[in-house]
Amino acid sequence: MSRFVLVHGLCHGGWCWEPTATELVALGDDVSHIVYVAALMIGADDVAGARVAEFPPTLFNQRFEVSEDGLITVDSESAVECFYNECTNTVARAAAARLRPASVDCLRTPTGAEPWNEIPSTYVVCGRDRTIHPDMQRAMAARAGRVHSIDTDHSPFMSASSELLQILIRAAEES
Repeated sequence: MSRFVLVHGLCHGGWCWEPTATELVALGDDVSHIVYVAALMIGADDVAGARVAEFPPTLFNQRFEVSEDGLITVDSESAVECFYNECTNTVARAAAARLRPASVDCLRTPTGAEPWNEIPSTYVVCGRDRTIHPDMQRAMAARAGRVHSIDTDHSPFMSASSELLQILIRAAEES
């Protein structure tokens, strides 16, 4: 049986992977591979906020808010434009309604880990991402063993789930 650990991004929950996870449940082989999908793949000592600042600003950089208690929030309209700009309006609005606040500390604290040094990895660059600049994604992808590109938004698990599924299957087969 295949095992995938699907890690959601900032303000999201496991729900964002439901369309992809449903398809993955039907597969079989053992997998030992990390796939970064428009994700931060930064060094153990890097701070996400500082690394993001090195690249051209995205729409997301201009739209999220940090509350006095240190929580990042994204209003529904901005979420549709930043995370789900290639999804249908119905899918985008439903996803935006499910977002929740996240701690700003996750952007200020180094991860302390570089798992791609020990586990085979693939990076999926999303070419029309308005959240993590595609140039930043390409720079981070240089650390991965394999790189694939999808010409879509920050959320290919919803906007291009079939194409993403094929990349995940290929990553599993190549491991």
